[in-house]
Amino acid sequence: LRPESADSQKKFPLVLFFHGAGERGSDNLNQLKYFPTWMTTKPLRDKYPCFILAPQCREGYRWSAVDMTTDMEAALKALDHVIETEAIDTDQILVSHETFALVQDCIICESKGEISVKGVAHQVKTYQVIGINHEAEILNTTESMWVDKYDGFSMQVDLKRIDKLRVIESLHRTIQQIQGYTGIVDTAPKQD
Repeated sequence: LRPESADSQKKFPLVLFFHGAGERGSDNLNQLKYFPTWMTTKPLRDKYPCFILAPQCREGYRWSAVDMTTDMEAALKALDHVIETEAIDTDQILVSHETFALVQDCIICESKGEISVKGVAHQVKTYQVIGINHEAEILNTTESMWVDKYDGFSMQVDLKRIDKLRVIESLHRTIQQIQGYTGIVDTAPKQD
């Protein structure tokens, strides 16, 4: 979406909108529900003239899974293209809280407070895009790095940077804590 008054003399903010799981697909339409559609109304276009980039994640895929996903890489390439070809104020690339929650592993953002949006019952938290987390691009791409993450658990290991003995000690303490909490018996093979 381009601002109605877009011209090459003035630069405009860009709102980067990443949809949730229900809008995945390949029709380039589902992701336009909700926020992008709201922003096409005359009152909001007049009040907030901006570009909106709303890429679509493919069915069965995710924007972020700790490491940089193919769909996220494609979205960031689209972002680069829009910045190169349109009158974008690069100090005003913004995302909503919902988008931030989806992409926080890959895109570095700074909180910019809350705004009121007509038709939305609550204040909308906004964030300014500061940069790309390039470490996310290389996670899981080298033998010395890996990541495990699921609900309630997160671990990132870089064998080139860690003190291996301290990490092993920490992992042993963590295993003991979890076993004590859950009552699970040690099933790991004993080392000589």
